[in-house]
Parts: sequence; C-alpha cells; structure tokens
Amino acid sequence: MQTTPVISSSLRHFGGCFLALLLLLSWSACTDPITVGSDLLEGDRIDVDFNGEVPIRTRTIAMDTFSVFDAGSNSLWPRSPFGIVSDDVFGRTSAGIHLYFRPNRSSFSNDIAFPEFIEFADDPDVSLDSVVIILGVDTSSFYGPINETVYNYELRELNSQPDFNENILLTERFQRGDLASDETSFTLTDVETLLADTLIRSDSTTAFQQRFRLNNGLLQRLAALDTFAFETDSTFADIFPGFFLEPTGESAGIFNFDMSGAVDFDGMVAFYTDTVGEPQFYSFPLIRWLPSVERDLAGTTAEMLLDADADDELTLIQSTAGLLTEINLTDLTEFEGQIINQAQLEIYPAALPGFDADRFPEPETLMLFAKDEDDRLVLIEDLASNVLPNASQANIRFFVGGVYDEDDQVYRLNLTVQLQRILNDPDFEPVVYLAILPRIVDPASFIRNEIDIEYGRLPLNGPTATDRPMRLRVAYTRL
Repeated sequence: MQTTPVISSSLRHFGGCFLALLLLLSWSACTDPITVGSDLLEGDRIDVDFNGEVPIRTRTIAMDTFSVFDAGSNSLWPRSPFGIVSDDVFGRTSAGIHLYFRPNRSSFSNDIAFPEFIEFADDPDVSLDSVVIILGVDTSSFYGPINETVYNYELRELNSQPDFNENILLTERFQRGDLASDETSFTLTDVETLLADTLIRSDSTTAFQQRFRLNNGLLQRLAALDTFAFETDSTFADIFPGFFLEPTGESAGIFNFDMSGAVDFDGMVAFYTDTVGEPQFYSFPLIRWLPSVERDLAGTTAEMLLDADADDELTLIQSTAGLLTEINLTDLTEFEGQIINQAQLEIYPAALPGFDADRFPEPETLMLFAKDEDDRLVLIEDLASNVLPNASQANIRFFVGGVYDEDDQVYRLNLTVQLQRILNDPDFEPVVYLAILPRIVDPASFIRNEIDIEYGRLPLNGPTATDRPMRLRVAYTRL
C-alpha cells in the first residue's frame, strides 16, 4: 500500500492534524485498513466524514457457466443439485446429475475383483437379485419444503462417456439412451435410513440416502457379461458408460446430493446369492458425477432485465450459473486521495409478485466479487487479503459480512479494502458483482475462486427502489 506519499502530503498541508496522523500510522502498522474506524458508521463521526448515499447503478447480468469437472486436478464438486422449480421471475431451472461407475478393485493389490455372479454364472445357486444406485443426500441444503417431498424422475443410460481429459461445464447435458429404471418418483425425507444391506460398518449404520433400482433389462445385461467386461475400467465403460438422473415435472424444491462421502457408501450395488446360496453384494464405486443445470427464461422478469442496459429499481441474483447483479460505483470523486474507514453496501430483498418468498427463503450469505485482468470473477480484496490467510466463518462475518439479518431483513456487505484499491489503482474498475455464496463447511475453499454449488435465487431492491433501496455508505478520513 502506498501510504507514505499520503502521509507526507497531509503533514505539509495539515500539519496539526494529529488524529489523522495517528489513524494513518495505525493503518500502516496493521496493514488492514478495513479495521480502522470500523465502528464509526453508526457512532460518533466527529473526525471523519460520512456519505450514506454514494451514487451507484445496478444491472442484472447472466453469470458465466463454470466447470464441474477440472481435468487437470481430476476434481469434482462435492454437491450436486436436483429438482425442477419455476416461476414468472426466474423462469424454469432443471438440475440433474450424470453418474459414472467402475468395477470394484482389491483394496490390497488394486486388481479388479470379479463378482461371483459373473465368475460362477453356471452355478445354479448363484443368482443376481437386484441392482441399486445409492446416493447420499445433503439435508443442510434444501431449497423449498423438506420433509415428505415427492420428486419425479427418469433414470436413463448414457450413450457414451465424455472426454475426461477436458474440463466439463455445469450447463452440459450428454446424450441419453434407454430407461434404466421402471420407477418414476421418490419421496425425500430428512430422516436417516439403514444401510445394513450394503454391509457398511454394521447392521445399525444409518445415513441420509436415496436409492434408485435398475430395471430387469439392465439386470439381465449385467448378468450376461463375462469376465472380460470387468478387466479394465474402459472395457466396462464401453458396455455401461453411465447414467443420467433427470428430474421430470415441477418439484416442490431443489436439494443437493452429497457426494463428499462417496468412499463410504455412494455407488451402484449388486445384490446376489453366492455358491452356497448366501446373500452377498458387489459394489461398483461411483468414480465421477457431473451436475447439469438447464434454464428457460422465456417470458420472465429475468429475461426482461437481461435485455435492459440497467435497472436501478430491481435486480436479480441466482446461483449455479444463473444471474449476478453488477454494481457500478458511478461517482467516487468525493473520496479521491482519502482514507476509507469503512464502506458498506446495504441490500434488501424485494417483495415481487410471482416470487414465493415463503416457499423459497432468502439465501444465507451473499458475496461480492470483482473481475481480474482476464475478465474472470475473483474475490474482492476484503476477502483475498483479510479472510483467506486465516479462513473462518468468524473472519468472514467480521471482515466481509453478507450474512442475512432476519431482524432487519437486510444484507450488509463490506468492501472497504476493495474501494481503497479502486481509488489507489486506476487499473481497478469501480464495479463489483453480487453473487450467492454457498453454505460451506470449509471457508478455505474460497481459494478456488468458484462462485457456488448451492441453489438459491432472490429479487433485490435497486438504488432507486421506493422502499428500502440498495445503498452504499462510506465513512472516510479527509486529508
């Protein structure tokens, strides 16, 4: 930070400004200007200036889609949204999931473990009874009603596997083939159920899970395979490339499958009887899962706002490659050459016909992003410099804010360091982008600079809204 020229200038022009000097020295020492005067917005501001109506403009823009599979690191998203919701504001969103499995391997040698129903297919005691796909459910991420909620679906085979040497985007949906299940719906609950029939840990182990039973056609095809089909992952993938679990029809909400515990029980499980007639199982591990989100904005408020250059009365945000709000800081002349003590955005949800706020509550946390030299969205400086080195939810709330205040029905987001960087560096554009932040267990995952893996959406009041307008409030020291 280039604080020395500012101090020299202030001493030449305002030699007696003792408080300002102490403030600057404090700032230089701690290198965290956001902490300087952070309690002055609402309190005693005798020695600082304050502007509670800094001019801003807003615009709803489409969010760039992002990778759900990174070929370089072989990384996958730990959650995958599922369901269909629609309204007159945001349109229709359909979220499904691609699933890819491989044969089991020995935990000691990594050799393929052949299932007995293939090795001893001619034995009359060996019989393949059923095959189910088991997926974990993230009960912390329900968007909409939670308990006893019906979701309609189709489980279809995939015609082939994509090239996993390339990154894969959230908006991609690969070609599907025949139905893989005769079932068409499931009832989601927030109650754990037994995993006993997969022999995980013990016969009393429970988990939040959902099961999908394959049809008899798939069962017969699997039972008819020979050992060659199990020799390698690729030979198995040629015959069974994978599946796509697709929602059908409107659902009460959207939830996430929790893929982070895949090593525990997620996978495809074949139940059979062995050579002595005893029940056994064979697991096909889930090796990759690719979320897929499709949208239709035709005739919606979102489509109308996206066609406009700007709308300062209403703006929208939506997660999972949906919508962002662009906030342009249109006039910062008043703050040039000054020290920003605190800059804070106040953002209020909009009461909008056609949007069911009771059914779909406000997202827990919003976050501000900026664009780098490559036009990519990155964390604002407040997060990058103050939170990432010591990531914790407490630091996020103290330095950045953005957590919904249910009592005041407002989001308060700090951009103190970002505003100071904009003023000090002409290469920093006076623009920030508002997005929905997911509920995450590990705040350090901000380092990935990705936006979200949770589902959420919200209409917001713009700066010219009649009631509870969006405001940028700045306290600063004049030198």
